[in-house]
Amino acid sequence: MEAEFGPLDAVNFGGGTPTRLSAEQLGSIVGAIETRFGFSDSVEISLEANPEDWTPELAVGLVDVGFNRVSIGAQSFDDAVLGALGRSHDAGTIASTVESARNAGIPSVSLDLIFGHPSESDASWDHSLRSALDLGPDHMSTYSLTVEPGTTLSREVLAGAPAPDPDTQASRYERFAELAGREGPRPVRTVESCADRACVPLQPRHVGPCRVRGVRSRSSRPPVGTPREEPSPNGPVPRRCRGWRAAEAR
Repeated sequence: MEAEFGPLDAVNFGGGTPTRLSAEQLGSIVGAIETRFGFSDSVEISLEANPEDWTPELAVGLVDVGFNRVSIGAQSFDDAVLGALGRSHDAGTIASTVESARNAGIPSVSLDLIFGHPSESDASWDHSLRSALDLGPDHMSTYSLTVEPGTTLSREVLAGAPAPDPDTQASRYERFAELAGREGPRPVRTVESCADRACVPLQPRHVGPCRVRGVRSRSSRPPVGTPREEPSPNGPVPRRCRGWRAAEAR
């Protein structure tokens, strides 16, 4: 006999591209899950969203079918870095996405950033961090860029282009921890930074266990079925990126 499972406290649509579906399609999936398992009174129903897929109409539709959290894949607020990452949105689109999500009544809005692309400078990373914090997200995550076999970045690196530098990524990681702690009084309830599954939670005037929502190093992965014959150009994640414990944000 199958054990009873439910009611559910959280449902998450991940993978970066669920907003390719309409609100009605997503709502039908949510309804089927609720019918099968039931929802708790405080259930969180969330999804990842690309800014380029987002519209105010989609935001309203998502609220209508029960979504109460969105994680926006901002990645960077530097348009040059976004272009290097192969993203089709720009920094202005990120801000308008957050605004329309708030206006539609989505109570929890999260931002994701990626650090470590060779085109990114220290000033660029600082700009992205400050721009993200200025939007007042309820949650913020940062991820180290990895090079995956079969991707455009992997082929470029194997052809001689610079790969993400582990020491630079470690510095980006530390800068995030420093700046997020300093900006703690802003309305950011939970802030995380993850590299190779290491995570630093920074909460204003509070240190607690890390709440990881399927967090890992981010990359542009190849399509399903792509042969993995190429060796990975990545080096190991620096040891100082592993196993951090949070210090109190001041």
